[in-house]
Amino acid sequence: MKKVLIFFLLTTYIINAQKATFGLKGGYNIIADNTTSLNQINTNLKDKASPNVSFLGGVFLNLEAISGFFIQPEVYFNQLRNDYKIGNESFSIINKRIDVPILFGKKISIIRFYAGPVFSTYLADKIMNTTIKSLKNEEFKVGLQYGVGINLGKVVTLDARYDHAISERTLEFFTTSEQFKTVNNRLGFIQLSVGYILFN
Repeated sequence: MKKVLIFFLLTTYIINAQKATFGLKGGYNIIADNTTSLNQINTNLKDKASPNVSFLGGVFLNLEAISGFFIQPEVYFNQLRNDYKIGNESFSIINKRIDVPILFGKKISIIRFYAGPVFSTYLADKIMNTTIKSLKNEEFKVGLQYGVGINLGKVVTLDARYDHAISERTLEFFTTSEQFKTVNNRLGFIQLSVGYILFN
C-alpha cells in the first residue's frame, strides 16, 4: 500500500512538473562517523573505523514545480570501505550497494537545498582479512540525506550532502579462532559529487 501511494504521488508530481532535468552524477564519499561498536564474545568494547574515501556513480532526475520546489529521485551504485582496528587485529569491510534517494527541496537562484530518505540495497560485503569469514548481514537499510547543491551554467551541478544512518546495520562474522563478532557497518558519511545534465 505504501509503495502504491509513493508511486501515485510521484506520478502526480511528474505530470504537474514544469521542468524536468535528467543527468549523470559521480563523486566521492568520506566516512564522517568513525565510532562503531564491537562485541567480542561477552565483552563490550568501543573501537574506531578509520576515515576513508570511496566512490559512487549513477543518474538523477530533477522535477521542478512552482516557486522553485522540486523532487529529485536518484539511483546510483555506491562502494564504501571502512577500516577497523580492534586490539592487534586490523581488517577492512567493503560494501557494494545500490542507493535510491528521494530528495525534496527548494531552489533559490542557482542554489538548491534538499533533504529526504535514501533506500539502500546491499549487493555484497567483502572482508579484507584472511582470518575472518562473514556470517550474516542485513541487505536493506533506510537512511536520511540532506545537503546543498549549486548549478554551474546549464549542464554542470555540484552537490555536498551528509548521509545519516537512521539505524545500525549489523554485520556478524567469526574469526578463524571461532570468536564471534558484530560490528555496525552503516556509518554516516559526507558525499561530494558532480553532475552533468543530459536533458533539460
